Amino acid sequence: NQGYLQITKKIFQSKEIPLDLKLQHYREITANRNFYRENYFQIRDLAATLRVEYPADYEVLEHYAETLIAWGDVEEAATLFKSYLSDTITDIKPYENVPDL
Repeated sequence: NQGYLQITKKIFQSKEIPLDLKLQHYREITANRNFYRENYFQIRDLAATLRVEYPADYEVLEHYAETLIAWGDVEEAATLFKSYLSDTITDIKPYENVPDL
């Protein structure tokens, strides 16, 4: 698994491979919860790699936040979502009364 995930990281760092293929692959490798649990740190590293390469992509943010939540870092995940929303929403009024997580 280590070698496979190291190769996957290199693929995720590649500019030649489109993001949609990287996300499809990420979804496939994280669909198996046992694999996810056994390789959590490497998968978290993959999600962080995508986050660095595609900081403005919402699906990438979701996957990275999921790894944070799996680790128990819910506050950091909530901060990421709030930051994304504040950067992308022009009319914040409907969201002002939404309670914090």
